Amino acid sequence: MFRCSLARRALSEHTIKVVEATAPVVAAAGPDLTAAFYQRMLTGNPELKDVFNLAHQHNMRQPKALFDSVVGYATHLRDLQALGPVVERIAQKHASFQITDAQYQIVGHHLLKTIEEKLNPGADVIAEWGKAYEELANILIQREKAIYDTTAEAEGGWRGLRPFKVAEKKKQSDIMTSFKLVPQDGKAVHPQLPGQYLGLFVRHPSMPYQEIRQYSLINVPNKEHYEICVRRHDKGQVSPYLHDTIQEGDELKVVPPFGDFYYQEPSSKDSALVFIAGEDGLTPLLSMIRTLAKEGCTRPVYWLQYAKKAGDLTYAKEVAALPLKNLKTHTWIGEKDGAVDCLAAVPKEVMTNPGTQVYYMGPSAFLDATDKHLRAIGVAPANSHFECFGPFRAPGTA
Repeated sequence: MFRCSLARRALSEHTIKVVEATAPVVAAAGPDLTAAFYQRMLTGNPELKDVFNLAHQHNMRQPKALFDSVVGYATHLRDLQALGPVVERIAQKHASFQITDAQYQIVGHHLLKTIEEKLNPGADVIAEWGKAYEELANILIQREKAIYDTTAEAEGGWRGLRPFKVAEKKKQSDIMTSFKLVPQDGKAVHPQLPGQYLGLFVRHPSMPYQEIRQYSLINVPNKEHYEICVRRHDKGQVSPYLHDTIQEGDELKVVPPFGDFYYQEPSSKDSALVFIAGEDGLTPLLSMIRTLAKEGCTRPVYWLQYAKKAGDLTYAKEVAALPLKNLKTHTWIGEKDGAVDCLAAVPKEVMTNPGTQVYYMGPSAFLDATDKHLRAIGVAPANSHFECFGPFRAPGTA
């Protein structure tokens, strides 16, 4: 599910050996090191508070994601191709944040200074880590440049912020509201791949800093508009603003669709598709199944949807009524994660068929339970496609 090919490493054998030898020490210092790094960086370069989601700093999700990426890279210097999918996912997310080359230099400076201050490994070790970080930054910068260029050159594409008008705002459930967005300039938009997300850049007097959020697109790809559906988080900043303040006719600043989680047609025309949606994790899957319906898909399709209460089963009735010849739907309501209960609705021979493709998304606990169950019944990782909200992490990791 990725298009990232990593060039052969340019690091010397000496650099690789030094980084490999010290990577376990850096990894062991994980939580303390990452907390110190982010405090140092956001104090020294407070302008980055306009880029980083500060809520993810408080719960350490963003610091841990970046730290895990650096340590993962350091332990795979001899096999960079193994990092291809991770690099692609990071590059796509960075493109949605409009990360610049200069910001990589800032991050690298504070990362190396933090390692030096907290671990004191010596100037020679810091120098070799600096070379390794520079190579990682260059890999990401080059991939992100290719993403930016490809998107800008595509029909309806662009680079940077583009103003969109809210053409329609509709409450879909007690906690979910949809927004249909059309470009202010009246020109075409770049159709997303079903499953990708849209980046919103929000500034408002009620917020001390610019806030950037990614919301999965729920519409069938087209050249006229985008549509997102946002879950309200009362303790958040952006979702209450969208729910309470933004009205039809208002303007939002948007970057093009990005993301490495999207629908891909199976090689066999008879292969089944299983979509597992946990709570608001349904949004990217909704774009996928709506697209399949428009295209007249005849392969077996299973839609499994979980929510904590009936009023939160957003779009369940619409999905059940889609004109898909071999569609089967199942919903589950309850306090626990619901993944295993939903999967019980799919025949085991379907789930274990080597051609069956499974797409799933939802809260962390839901992802973990789903992934664990898929592995237990023999679904191959290559046939399992997932997305997580916020900074990337693999299911089953803390």
